Amino acid sequence: MTQTSNLVAMAVFAAGIGYSSVGTAETVSGWQSTLGLDHPLTGKIWRVEDQSFVGETALESELRDAVFILLGEIHDNPDHHRLQARLTAAALKDGRKAAVAFEMIDEAQEGHLIQHLQDRPGDAVGLGPAISWQSSGWPDWALYQPIAEAALAQNVRILPASLARPQIKAIYTEGTSSALGDDLYNNLDMARNLPAPVQAAKKEEIIESHCGHLPESMVSPMVEIQTVKDAYMAHVMNLADRDNGGDGAILIAGSGHVRADYGVPEHLRRQAPGRTILTIAMIEIQEGEHSPAAYAGRFKSETAPFDYLWFTPRVAREDMCEKFKSQMKKMGKTDPSQ
Repeated sequence: MTQTSNLVAMAVFAAGIGYSSVGTAETVSGWQSTLGLDHPLTGKIWRVEDQSFVGETALESELRDAVFILLGEIHDNPDHHRLQARLTAAALKDGRKAAVAFEMIDEAQEGHLIQHLQDRPGDAVGLGPAISWQSSGWPDWALYQPIAEAALAQNVRILPASLARPQIKAIYTEGTSSALGDDLYNNLDMARNLPAPVQAAKKEEIIESHCGHLPESMVSPMVEIQTVKDAYMAHVMNLADRDNGGDGAILIAGSGHVRADYGVPEHLRRQAPGRTILTIAMIEIQEGEHSPAAYAGRFKSETAPFDYLWFTPRVAREDMCEKFKSQMKKMGKTDPSQ
């Protein structure tokens, strides 16, 4: 693999990283993340529309009423996946057959996913190894396994929500139309130009998510890749809703994809007009920041671009910007800006 394709692969993965109970802090126990356990927001649910805290009953009611449910995460926070599993179980508990789509599973893994569940129905433990999750670059399958268990317990479909990685890379090297083919290109409405403010916001997000080290020549292609990924996730959810008789779909993805202003929901509104959408972002607390409304700044927005925020402890992690810079230097790029 060339240095350029390595950089594209690394950038594609980094761009999907989300830097983002059902109930109050008292209803959630056994936090696995270690930072901010005593923070006053930890475990609280914040409804953005009316700027108020809500409890489990109110959120479960919203889950039942929404056709499309999008659950945003920070990929390496185990508590986010525990809560996603809990929300998924709540959404499905009355026999609803909403499919559960994972950003982390792509089209190339679909055959192995289907075969595994045919051979071993309900086996969430073995699902990760069956689709070679361990070599995918995502955090350990054990973090995501509870979500799969919640889905399989209700016998609903688990779906890949991402294009195969070679196809994503081809968007950068060959162009979107060629990489997708005419039918998918048209179905995703990729000929439509993004509004200028959305284009600018996405560029800023891409630059910041790569710590300012992404070469300028890659910024616009990465915006296009992110737009394709969002549109494709919406496409998967929309098709699932049609296939299951209107029971909708649940998306597990990084919070950047879940944001309601220009993420997957923006494409759902065009692909499935009139269908209700609910966005919930799991968000790590910040020491010294006790106002829920202030967390909107993390998303460069006056109000958080989600319906609900669910606050969790924070994972102790290395500096992602230093890690990104180090990876690029290992690829022979002594100046990360080049």
